Amino acid sequence: MTAEIWEVPDENENRTVPMALAGRETSYLDSSKLYLNDIGRVALLTAEQEVDLAKTIESGLFAERVLEVRQAADEDKERLLDGLGRSIYEATIVRLQNRTKLQSNGADDSTSLEKSSVKKQLSPELDKQAKRESDEGVAIIQQYAFNKKIASEDLATIADMGRAAKSQMIEANLRWVVKIANRYSEPGLETRDHVQDGNDGLIRAVEKFDFTRGYKFSTYSEAWIRQTISRGIADRARAIRLPIYLTDVIHKMKSTAYKMEQTDGIAPSPEDLAKALKMPVKTVVHLQEVSRNVVSLNISINEDGDTELGDLLVASGRDGNEVEETVLSKDMQTAVRGLLKNLSEVQAQILSMRYGLDGEAPKSMQLIANTLGLTRERVVTIERNALKRLRGGKDGRACREFLRD
Repeated sequence: MTAEIWEVPDENENRTVPMALAGRETSYLDSSKLYLNDIGRVALLTAEQEVDLAKTIESGLFAERVLEVRQAADEDKERLLDGLGRSIYEATIVRLQNRTKLQSNGADDSTSLEKSSVKKQLSPELDKQAKRESDEGVAIIQQYAFNKKIASEDLATIADMGRAAKSQMIEANLRWVVKIANRYSEPGLETRDHVQDGNDGLIRAVEKFDFTRGYKFSTYSEAWIRQTISRGIADRARAIRLPIYLTDVIHKMKSTAYKMEQTDGIAPSPEDLAKALKMPVKTVVHLQEVSRNVVSLNISINEDGDTELGDLLVASGRDGNEVEETVLSKDMQTAVRGLLKNLSEVQAQILSMRYGLDGEAPKSMQLIANTLGLTRERVVTIERNALKRLRGGKDGRACREFLRD
């Protein structure tokens, strides 16, 4: 299933709802189209407007912190300032390393921008600079918090202006989220799921935007939006969850494979993909295997929901349960192979030949003895000792469960 493509209407497009359609359930009035119409009405921002809004947001956040310290009880002020200091320190670390990351990788970098991955690579110079900025920030907040000449009403007004600027910047970039979300197509997830995840990344980007670097906001925010969409895919698109970093690599592999197929007219081989991605062929094959989606036998295949995929599977056994028997048989074979690993090589070989565990027909004691160059009595003794060992071990319970069923 391919996710639908969302198109944001042009700002000047006529969106008047015809009277004949009012109150009816039509595709024109569904929630997705209404959302696209709403965000299409918001004017885009220029680079100068982005900087102005970013400054207002920063001032509003500062005013909120000052008010928080000023309104706290005396015994809580020191604890609150320590917490603000840690927040400023961690935010500085993230900002400085993301600045380096954007400079080296550009806007296409979709790796994690969280602080947990940042601290592992912390250099002494970076730590020193972050601590200095943290101390300076706490000192400034403390100075304004205890300065009675600055009215709390004025600080509240600045905080409100910061929140309004944040909302304006988010709303003006919602169509950018839709554009990025349209690049993703995952079975089990719709475009609206990607848009919702991307909006979370947009909010984080607005909060972390460093306007002093001279980047356009769209350049900076793309990494955050792509990261949250990738995490949403990893969390919800698959029955078996994959790590975030693996999801990013698989997405890159699929995009490269699609481009190569469009160019060459045929699907690329693992060797061609490995060369294009500069990866070992073994790694590409592994990624292709783990990227396969698991399909539930209970999934509905019609609109009424009364027919499941499992109902259409051929079950031609005597009791009509060939599929279930096949699955149980494979599980039992896996359990038996695990038991044989606990035996010596000769014991495992004799049991496999005697009972046909190697996929061939069971063999007689004499034939096994002739094959291995042993006497028949020796083979009987080895088989008896091996079975005794399996019966007395805890691992034999797995096979006994299959026999009980």
